[in-house]
This record gives sequence, C-alpha cells and structure tokens, in this order.
Amino acid sequence: MKRRLANPRSAANKPSNARRSWGESRVLAAQLSLTLTGWLFENDRLPEAKERCLELLRTAPEELEVWRLFGRIAAALGDNQAVVDALVPVLHREPKDSASALVLAESLMHLGDWEQALTWSVSYTHLTLPTK
Repeated sequence: MKRRLANPRSAANKPSNARRSWGESRVLAAQLSLTLTGWLFENDRLPEAKERCLELLRTAPEELEVWRLFGRIAAALGDNQAVVDALVPVLHREPKDSASALVLAESLMHLGDWEQALTWSVSYTHLTLPTK
C-alpha cells in the first residue's frame, strides 16, 4: 500500500504531520533531482549533470547513488582523479558494485596505476582467469 503525503490542511493542524510531510517532500525532491541529473548525463549534457550532481552532494553527501552517478559523469568528462575520489568510498561500502569497480579500474588505468586497476577489477568484480 502506498503511503500518501499529508495534505496541507491536516499538516497545519498537526505538527507531526507537518514534519512528516516536510521530510517526505525533501526525499521526493532529492529523488526527482537525481532522476533529472541522470537524464542530463544520459543525454550528454555533462556540464549541467556535473553541476546538479555537485549540488546534490552538498545536500545529501551520504547518498551512494549520487556518488555513483558523479563517478560516471567524471569518467565521461575524463576527470579520472574525481572518479577515484568518488567511487573508492562507494566500493568500500558496497563491494559488490561491479559496474562502479569497472569504471574505477578504467580511470586508474588512465592514471597509470595498473596495479590498483587490476586489484579493483579482480577483487570487486570477481573476475576469474580462464584455465587451460
């Protein structure tokens, strides 16, 4: 069952409803902003996507999905150090995120850190080398 947002009249009459409504509104606004940022990224509007992502990170720095998206945007812009800075913490918290691990490994290769690139790609994507 979907939870409805409190209507303004009931929110005005009950402070607890107003707090819940405000909290739900903030979460919804953040989700919409993340969706818009993803759309900008997918439509090659990278500078706009980067700015919106940075704004989201200022307001919700704990959101891993925003860091993931920022890492992908930075990779598309060729900012390999920003990719590393964004995705290493994500992968420490969610080690099974193989898509982020591969983006990170590619950026590390561009930075010339082949050993770390191999470590991240093998450790986090569970790649196995074929045997004879």
